[in-house]
Amino acid sequence: MIQFKEKKAKQDKFSSLSLYSYPVLMAADILCYQANLVPVGEDQTQHLELARDLATRYNRMFGELFPEPHNLDMDASPHVYKRVMSLQNAAKKMSKSDTSRLSCINLIDEPEVIR
Repeated sequence: MIQFKEKKAKQDKFSSLSLYSYPVLMAADILCYQANLVPVGEDQTQHLELARDLATRYNRMFGELFPEPHNLDMDASPHVYKRVMSLQNAAKKMSKSDTSRLSCINLIDEPEVIR
C-alpha cells in the first residue's frame, strides 16, 4: 500500500497498527454494504483492489455473498474530482492529519467555520 510506504518512510523504526489495519477496515466498509460501484479517488484504488481480492477469496471459500466492487467511473461525471486538494496548499491533497486545521473541512465543523 502506497500510504503505508509513505508514512513508514517518514517515521523511525516504529509504525502504528493503523498503518496495517486501515486498508482492511476500508475493505470491510466496502464489503459490508455489498457495494458494486465505489466512488474512490485515484489514491484509494488500492483499497478497492484489496476489497475485490477479499470478496473473491471469501466467495470462493464460503459461497457467493459479496459482489466484486468496482471503481465508479470518475471521468463520466464532470462534477466528481479524483482528489480533493488542501484548502491551504493546492499542491497537497486534503487531509485531516495535516498540521493546519484550516487545510480541510470536517464533518462536525460549524457552518460559520465551513464558510
